[in-house]
Amino acid sequence: VHNGDTLSGIAYNGSGVKVCILDTGVNYTHPALGGCFGAGCKVSGGYDFVNSDSNPMDDEGHGTHVAGIIASEDSTYKGIAYGANILAVKVLNSAGSGGSATIVAGIDWCVNNNAKVLSMSFGTEAASCSSCDSYPEAQAINNAFNNGSISLVASGNDGSTSLISIPACASKAVSIGAVYDANGVNGNWAPTCVDTTTSTDKIVCFTNRCPILDLLAPGAVIKSTY
Repeated sequence: VHNGDTLSGIAYNGSGVKVCILDTGVNYTHPALGGCFGAGCKVSGGYDFVNSDSNPMDDEGHGTHVAGIIASEDSTYKGIAYGANILAVKVLNSAGSGGSATIVAGIDWCVNNNAKVLSMSFGTEAASCSSCDSYPEAQAINNAFNNGSISLVASGNDGSTSLISIPACASKAVSIGAVYDANGVNGNWAPTCVDTTTSTDKIVCFTNRCPILDLLAPGAVIKSTY
């Protein structure tokens, strides 16, 4: 029975759950993301593996956008799990790029800091439609699962209909492709592709997909905190 923020009496707004966002960092000063950093704040912790310091401030914007989709407390544009606690882990630099060792270190940090959900909206140029467990990032994701943490990983934005990006193809990752969140929005994703028509829940042309893709979710033209 659905009733406000509960389903059969169980809260489903993310309250009490630590979500680790591995990305370009998070702008924790944003009012919809709590406005502060550290104990007692919505963004209660994190680490910057790019600059090797304890300040995971976003210097590119993508991580803040992802954080808003997940957990924004804005009264109009609430995140899907707006009650969740955020751990911000900066593994991508100001150009949105990062290395394997940095990403693996970030995943391990999330597990060691008791995050139950790991969000990864990145991927390598390599892609597969079978298990890619030989890659270090995939091994770290599988280890996280074995320690009780689930990783949700973007399938990639290359427009492939036969491959998904690594590490979304890790055997214990949940790979996520993108659909439109509304009708009649701009579907021009040039130079990758163009959707001449758009509609709610239509697969976006840029999203990688193949038979091992696990889920589709709104992932285009999303209003968020960046």
